[in-house]
Amino acid sequence: MCAQGPRRMEKSFKILRYLISAVILYSCSKPVSNFSVSERISGFSIKKTQNGIPQWEIEGSKLVKGKKISLEASRGRFYEKGRQKYFVKADKAVFTEEGDYLELNGNVVIKNAADGTELYLNDLAWDEKRQVYFTDNRVRQVSKDSVVLGDGLTSDRDLNRIEIKNPHVKASDKK
Repeated sequence: MCAQGPRRMEKSFKILRYLISAVILYSCSKPVSNFSVSERISGFSIKKTQNGIPQWEIEGSKLVKGKKISLEASRGRFYEKGRQKYFVKADKAVFTEEGDYLELNGNVVIKNAADGTELYLNDLAWDEKRQVYFTDNRVRQVSKDSVVLGDGLTSDRDLNRIEIKNPHVKASDKK
């Protein structure tokens, strides 16, 4: 009987090790849905360059990074071939690192550095499927010659072709 006792104990340890391994493998293969990692930064400034040439700069009062990145009181400068192309400001910006989602909210301002045209919006979003920026809310586009008011807009990725819905044109106050 003493000879069978250690064998049973050894067999029990094998079964126990097998069960522990199975539990560990099972738990590692299941995604944990209630767990998320986020980073929070107050008062930030980020700049991206390529071969020493600026691509973009973003600054703001608060950055929270989780599945999406959220910025508060954000301002950004976007460059093309080292020259500033656009200045963008919003109370809040939410986007993904992949660039397939972007939403700007509250006091959105976009200024074109080349021609001085300014867009004023309450919100602006990116539609990845259609490859356009859009809003269905009030829009004001100010250039040196005119002010265009509208009830929404769509634009290409580079903001080169902007279409304002239900446009109302008046002479510009800006000179």
